[in-house]
Amino acid sequence: MDKNGIDQIVPFGKYKNQPIEAMAQDSQYTEWLMNQDWFRSRFPELRTIIVNNFREPSDTPEHNSMVARFIDDGFCENIIIEFSKLSKKEYWREGKITGINNIIRKFESKYGSDICIQCYFLTENGNNGYLHLEIECKPVMSDDFPSIMRQCRDQKTNILVIGEYTGVGTSLENVRKMFPDIMIYEMNKK
Repeated sequence: MDKNGIDQIVPFGKYKNQPIEAMAQDSQYTEWLMNQDWFRSRFPELRTIIVNNFREPSDTPEHNSMVARFIDDGFCENIIIEFSKLSKKEYWREGKITGINNIIRKFESKYGSDICIQCYFLTENGNNGYLHLEIECKPVMSDDFPSIMRQCRDQKTNILVIGEYTGVGTSLENVRKMFPDIMIYEMNKK
């Protein structure tokens, strides 16, 4: 199988027994399919392949909705606090964050990630510092996680925000253990 699952065969409908790539070329059909509850629930891996390989992230409403959440300071602060809890950096262990100031957002960062957040923070022990986060958003992550995580590393991403994890080959906890340098934040679980 191709590393992205692109050579997978469609098991139903108009493109039955054809490669998913053939179905993905029919944009009207795939748009209709992506909005069907039965497709989402019965074929999450095919949906993931379509979202991650045949659609531009800016063209998917799910992706755009995720990115738009970063306009909200409160949401950004939650991401920063979650990152601080999981970070191995010494200054985070010296005290909880008590203040986050001057949040600057850049959409479509110079490294290619969806969002860049820069801010200053203060901890309960009086330490302060500067934080630079590169964030990638994926509405769905499945057993294609190795290619997504490679993309994140190439983009210098420190946080991957996902809408849902639908993998069956391993758990999301195991993916986190395999890629400890990238925090995976599951948006729909918060």
